[in-house]
Amino acid sequence: PALAKKGTTNPAYFNPEDLAALGLKSGDLARLTSPAGSLTAVVEAADDLRPGVISMAHSWGGLDISDQRVREVGTPTNRLVSTSRGYDPTTGMVVQSAIPVSVTPVA
Repeated sequence: PALAKKGTTNPAYFNPEDLAALGLKSGDLARLTSPAGSLTAVVEAADDLRPGVISMAHSWGGLDISDQRVREVGTPTNRLVSTSRGYDPTTGMVVQSAIPVSVTPVA
């Protein structure tokens, strides 16, 4: 309950100029697609992000990994990473940041 007071989802934060270029505004839905997978996210403007950067918290979403309840429970960002490619050769850790994605508005 204490965490829910802050919000019920993990928005994808964008520079406001990027949102405008995509024809999106805060509260809209967008599809983020990486080489490993995709997810639907609620987008929010963030003045402190550089253009071209998206910031999104992990560890959200329910047991069902669909995006039907993205506004209520968020979405798991781990669907954007791969365990078979894109990992650090020294540590074996999966790349979990600086993931290239394409963004498509959701009608």
